[in-house]
Amino acid sequence: MRIAIRVLMTASIAVTFAALSREPGRDNLFTLIGAILVATALPYVLATAVMRRVSGRWPTAIGLVTCLWGGVDIAWRVQAFFYPTLASGGGMAVWLPIYGAAAIAFFAVIAHTFLTAFANK
Repeated sequence: MRIAIRVLMTASIAVTFAALSREPGRDNLFTLIGAILVATALPYVLATAVMRRVSGRWPTAIGLVTCLWGGVDIAWRVQAFFYPTLASGGGMAVWLPIYGAAAIAFFAVIAHTFLTAFANK
């Protein structure tokens, strides 16, 4: 599952980098791109770090939710960067990692509950 998470993280970073590489150059452009790329990887890196430190069904729940979030993350990034609307645009590069960290934590608890409930039957 960690390999799938790394693949999704790499795809998310690649979409973000492709969108940011089209920006016109400014004074702090490379610093901004670096910060956004690190923020893009952050939910995935945090999830894999937590997966190594927990036991029981938690690694499976966290990994499953992280993989699901990866698909949603990539779809939102492609839509926001290449087909922007009034509700989404380049600002999603900042908000998606924050949403990702919160969504992974929240839905991992729900996934763990379901995994535990169905394993006992």
